[in-house]
Parts: sequence; structure tokens; C-alpha cells
Amino acid sequence: MYIGSILNFLYKGFLLFNRYFSGYLILFLLFCLIFFRKNTLSKKHNIISEKTQLPESFSGIDLKKESKQGWVILLCFLIALTIALTFSLCPINGQSAGIDSSVFLYIGKRMQSGAVPYRDLFDHKGPLLFFIQYFGLLFSGDKFFGVWIIELICLTVAIYFSYKTLQVLNSKNTVINFLAILLSYLVIGLQLFEGGNLTEEYALPAIAFFGYVFSKFLKTGECTRWETFGAGLGFMAVCLIRINMIGFWMMGLPIIAGVLVYKKQFKKMLYYVFWFVLGALVIFLPCLIYLLLTNSLVDMWKYYFVFNFDYAKNYGDGGIGSINQLKSILFFMKLVWPATLAIIIYTLAWLKRGFNKLFKGCVAGVEKDELICLTCLVIFGFALSLATMSAKNFLHYIMVLIPFFTIFLQYLLIQINRYSGKIFRWRIPDDTELDYSIRGLNFIFGFFLAVTANFYILPHILVEVTPDLATEYLQKNTKKDDNVLIAGNACYGYLNSGRKYSGKFFYQTPPINASKIALLDFWKDFERNKPKVILIPYDKYNDTTKISDYLDKKTANGDYSKEILGSSETPLKVYRKNN
Repeated sequence: MYIGSILNFLYKGFLLFNRYFSGYLILFLLFCLIFFRKNTLSKKHNIISEKTQLPESFSGIDLKKESKQGWVILLCFLIALTIALTFSLCPINGQSAGIDSSVFLYIGKRMQSGAVPYRDLFDHKGPLLFFIQYFGLLFSGDKFFGVWIIELICLTVAIYFSYKTLQVLNSKNTVINFLAILLSYLVIGLQLFEGGNLTEEYALPAIAFFGYVFSKFLKTGECTRWETFGAGLGFMAVCLIRINMIGFWMMGLPIIAGVLVYKKQFKKMLYYVFWFVLGALVIFLPCLIYLLLTNSLVDMWKYYFVFNFDYAKNYGDGGIGSINQLKSILFFMKLVWPATLAIIIYTLAWLKRGFNKLFKGCVAGVEKDELICLTCLVIFGFALSLATMSAKNFLHYIMVLIPFFTIFLQYLLIQINRYSGKIFRWRIPDDTELDYSIRGLNFIFGFFLAVTANFYILPHILVEVTPDLATEYLQKNTKKDDNVLIAGNACYGYLNSGRKYSGKFFYQTPPINASKIALLDFWKDFERNKPKVILIPYDKYNDTTKISDYLDKKTANGDYSKEILGSSETPLKVYRKNN
């Protein structure tokens, strides 16, 4: 009887979580595999060491380090996968693409039929972003699977080089390093991705990589030509995605140059400059050639540089140093409070150890680690000021700061571990002290990720999406080749309905409200293309009154007919061109 009750209970539990059980099982089995693989490798190395008495480093290869790399990469991938499961473009996800994501996807889709960004399609992001969408869509078409794969790769690379940075700063404790990664990316960072396919996400790998190169240079005074090449490539990639995300390079490069000048290593500096510039040109030249061949360079300059200047000046709520920006910074710091706590402790620790030495004129007496701490704080502050300069509290704006969070949280965890060893007589052992800590870490992370995916992430993302009213109207009342315009920012309506606008300004806010140049270009474009159907969905965040007022006048003249659908709270205005 009791056995039957227990079995019945277990069966009901299985049915309850059956929808998400496969994800849990896959992650759990993968980590079990890593656990036993690591155990086997460890035993093999012990046998080799006992029989042949070879050192850990042989012929330039660290056997222990090499044995770890496989599971480190896999662990980084699985953390990235856990995050990527929440993205709107995930194949098992039923969500529609977000506002910004749908803009980028629409441009990538139109590029497949010959349209050219800036010349034929307006946006004020960099050209590399659209190439990412284009190549992702080549492999998956309307399912967007290819773009999601690129997202997953970028996230994996970012997590891996964040781990490598922490290794440079503290190579003794792998457990602490991965805990810092887990806290930064999965616990704090998960809320900042906002559905994925955003500019900051594609900048993360370059930022994390430069963080690794920068930390290594400050720690050792050296970096290889390929690391320098990669730093230049990443710099230009970020410039060609969204230029206000280059705060790390704007502060980091002068610091590196200053160190080399102080040491009078001018030949080395020229060597680094050559490889950095070469890496930048690998990205820059193909983009430049494309813009020249498609006659879109002038439009790119107008919308990517001139328009963004107007956008920052006219459409933002603050500006650097404003009260609104300060409020925005406080909002974000409250949101990521574990990282904020780590930053405060990190700052206090530096003030205690480094302030007196530095400002007494004894720069030479300041320890290398203290200078690294100071540079991290200065660069973080600068990057934060650039990320919040518009004073708009969009969560994804501070996604670029996640690699910094890992550094600060690593320091906090090291201090907690140090004092817990003194007070409670328990601490996380270093790698050299207890090899089982590495294998145990695999199991702990595997279980944590599996539970997270099973009970938190998957139940929240596997939802049915109700088509919006604009999409339903277009599907029922227009043909696929009809020229339609959706006012505002609801570009997902084009993707979900399979319709398109033949003009340049397929979305209009904020362009028409932020720049006189863009406003004039929009009206010219509108009159030239004359859409058959114009939809103005309800949008509390974007002002479309200029368009609706103009169309109401046209309706009064008999050029358009108007009807209002939906509820009075969320109306959909429909304008159809007569004849």
C-alpha cells in the first residue's frame, strides 16, 4: 500500500515536470560525464607521475592545465546554453522577437533580397550588426535558428575569456573563479539580456577578450601578437556595432601606452600598434568596401554618426554628469546589488592599501595588484558613464559591464573564503590542495544549472504567443506583396505577418522625434513609396502623433479611409489608401 502510494506520488511528479524533464536530464547527464571524465584523467596523470616521475610541465605543456581545458570550455558552453534558452530566438521558445531584435532581423531578411542598410533601410546601429543577422538567417531563414546559434557562440566566448581573465588575476582557485562567473552571468546577468539579439550581446566577446589581454599585460608586461591582433579586431568590431560601447578601449589603450612609455619600451609599443591596427583593418576594410560598392557610405555616415549625435542630444533624458544620469546609475546599481556590494568592498580595500602609497608620491612602491585594482575601477566608472549617458533605464545597456562584475565578485568571494577559513575553519580549497574540489565543482554546477533550467528558465519561456492585433489584421486583410507600413517600433509585425514596407523608414520612432534630418527624410520617403495600408498600434513608449495627425488630414481630404480596431485602451488605427 505504502509502496503504491509512493510510486503514484513519483508518477504524478514526473507528469507535472514531464514537459521540462528532458532539458534537466540532458544537462545532468552531461555534467556526470564531465565528472567521471575528469576523475579518469586525474587517475591517469597520477599513474604517469608515479611511474615516470615526470613534472607537471613537460616540453612546454602543462598536463594539469591541458586536462582542464576541455571541461572548462564545456562548462562555459553549458552556462551560455542555460542563458540562451531564455532568448526569444531559441528554437524551443515560443516568444516573438523583441522590438530591437525585430528591427535587426528585418534588415537582415531584407538584405537577402538585395536591400542595402542605410541606403534602402534606416537604422542607426553599425553595419557589422546587420551582417551578423544576414549570415545567421542564411542558415535558418524565417526560423532565426542561425542567429540564435551565433548568440550562443558569442556568449560562450565571452564567458570563457571572462574565466581566463579571472585565472590571470587568481589562478589558485577554480571553484571561486567559476562561482564569480556564475553569479555575474547567470544570477545577475540573466535579467540584463532582455530576450537576446541585442547589440551589447555581440560586443561581450570582444570586451571579455580585451579584458583578458589587458589584465595579462598589467600582470606580466607581455602579450602575444595574436592577442594584440584580436584586441584590435574586437575594438573595430564593437565600433561597427555600436560605438558608445568602446569605453574599455578608450581607457585601457592609453594605460597600456603609458606603461610602455614609462618603461621606455618604444619598439615594443610600435610592435603592438602594428598588430592592433592590422586586426582592426581585417574588420574595417571589408565593411568599407561593401559600403563603397553599394553607394551607402554617405547614408551610413549620416545615420550612424550624425543622427546618433542628435539622438544623444535631443532624445536622451540626461547626458553625462546630469541628475537623470545619476538616478539611472543608482537604479542599475540597486538592480545588480551583489555586484554593487562587491564594487564597494573592492574600492574600500584599494583605498586602504593603495591610496596612501599613491598619493604620497611613492608610485614605485604601489604593488602591481593595487594598480590593477585601480585601473579596473577607473575603467568600470568610465564604461558605466557611457552606458548610462542617455539616462534611459533599459536593462541591456549595462550588459557590457558583466565582465567587470566577474572581477569584483571574484575579489569578494576570495575575501569571504579567506575569513571563513579563519572564523569557521572551513573554506573552499585551492586547486593544489584538493583535486576533488574540481570534480565536485562539475557536479555542483551541473546540478545547479539543471535545476535552474528545469524549474525556473524553461517554465517561463515555453509559452504560447498570442498574435498581436496588427499581425492578425495584415494576415487577414493584405497580400504578401502589398506595401504596408507599421508606425512606431513594432517591427515584429513585419516578421510575424510576412509583409514589408518598400521604403527606407520601416520604423519611425525615435528617428522622427530625435532628428530634423531624419524627420524630413521620412516624409520624402513616405510620399515616394505611398503605402497601401498604414497601421498605428497603441504604444505607450513611442510617440506617433506626428504620423497620425498627418494621416488624419489625408483622411479628411479623401486620400485615406480610417478605422479603429481593438479596445479603447489599446486601439489599432488602420489607414487604407483609397483607389
